[in-house]
Amino acid sequence: MQQDDPQTLALDICGDREIRNAQDLDVTRALREAAECDPGYVILGRAEDEYVQTAAGIVAYREQGRHYRSVQDPVDPDAIEATFLAYLRGDPAWRARLEWTDVTDELAQLRGGSSHWILIVALMLLAITAALWYSRY
Repeated sequence: MQQDDPQTLALDICGDREIRNAQDLDVTRALREAAECDPGYVILGRAEDEYVQTAAGIVAYREQGRHYRSVQDPVDPDAIEATFLAYLRGDPAWRARLEWTDVTDELAQLRGGSSHWILIVALMLLAITAALWYSRY
């Protein structure tokens, strides 16, 4: 995800499509489209190292070199949408919508580089594990 203007945000939808200068309706549609993708994810950000993302009901963000993941798993789709829209609008309250845990050190153990793809893979594995665990009951 590459940005020319640091004030605008771009959406990466399942790696298939990017929307620059995203608006509210773009975010809402992207979150719905992601449910149809494999793997289904959406990243909304200003740059490669500052974004919020979701995959398989998990929300994560990166800023100032740190990675955070939602404690809730899975996160309600309405809460995901509200978080993304608040982030898009620059409303600092987006962080208060969910409880977060810092996963920077855990991710550093899993990777040698700083690619956001590692976080996506880690989130997907976590979601698959949770789905398998819940399907037993």
